Amino acid sequence: MDYKKILLRFIAAFILLAGWVVGAKAQGLTPVDLRCALRVNPLGIDDAAPRLSWQLQSASQARGEIQSAYQIQVGSAPGAADLWDSGKVISSQTVDIPYAGQPLQSGEKCFWQVRVYDGSNNVSAWSPAAQWSMGLLSSSNWVAQWIGYDAAYNLTSQQAASNALFNTSGLNWIRAPGQISRTAFTNLPCARESSFPPARP
Repeated sequence: MDYKKILLRFIAAFILLAGWVVGAKAQGLTPVDLRCALRVNPLGIDDAAPRLSWQLQSASQARGEIQSAYQIQVGSAPGAADLWDSGKVISSQTVDIPYAGQPLQSGEKCFWQVRVYDGSNNVSAWSPAAQWSMGLLSSSNWVAQWIGYDAAYNLTSQQAASNALFNTSGLNWIRAPGQISRTAFTNLPCARESSFPPARP
């Protein structure tokens, strides 16, 4: 019997088994269901420090698995970390972790990912990138004008003499019986009035 070949086969099998066990442990915890402000990929966040959350998914049958640490990266593109890299944070927290990176601007789009460490300090792969966008953070960003016809409240003498601004001729007025009296329409230049029969009980 060739004991040398048997020993080599045993060593190879042990190495393969050890690699499989280590790989299984490393994939034991996975961050999933990434959320910002408790929503999936939200738009128009008005909080300058949005709160990030995720859930943990276990690929093993072991009980009592815990997250011992996490690392968050936020960037201006998927996989980037130019806005924030939390580094390894020793914590089991997975909910409402406030963003603590570069100041965010109105309308800015942010991409983020997270990886977690289990109780044996095995680290997961990075999660798929999630995202959020910022809303308008300053009152100076609101530059719209009120919708209306301001001239109608400050009529010139020519406008006051003209019926073109509030001409209701050709309109059909609709009313329910018993709600509006016929005299309400006596002073309006409308063409005709339409009435509906009373509703059945």
